Amino acid sequence: MSDSPRYSLLEPLGAGGMGEVHLAEDTQLGRKVAIKFLTEELEQDATARERLLREARSAAALDHPYICQVHEIAEIEGRTGIVMEHVSGETLEQLLKRSLPDTRWSVELAGEVPRRWRRRTSAGSYTGT
Repeated sequence: MSDSPRYSLLEPLGAGGMGEVHLAEDTQLGRKVAIKFLTEELEQDATARERLLREARSAAALDHPYICQVHEIAEIEGRTGIVMEHVSGETLEQLLKRSLPDTRWSVELAGEVPRRWRRRTSAGSYTGT
């Protein structure tokens, strides 16, 4: 893990029950990245922290167009974060609010989930939670 001012947080992108994602600038490479942190409430929770690290390792083992690339785990402003590829564009939620996708697209996307899951578990990268 690195501990440097390499990443400059720009704005929040989203949040959920356990984590929050921020848009950041990678000042060394001059690119935008997404950084996922645990919520501040969970930052000191050892179990939640281990889950975050396990998620980073699992995601880093995968290579697929529908999965963003993990660049590193880093300490940023005193917090541990997963630094990943920032993918701009429409979220699934935005797409569904705009219009319902056609059946063929939906079936193709839904079919990716079990295929990726089988590949992930057969490669030994699934770690349990």
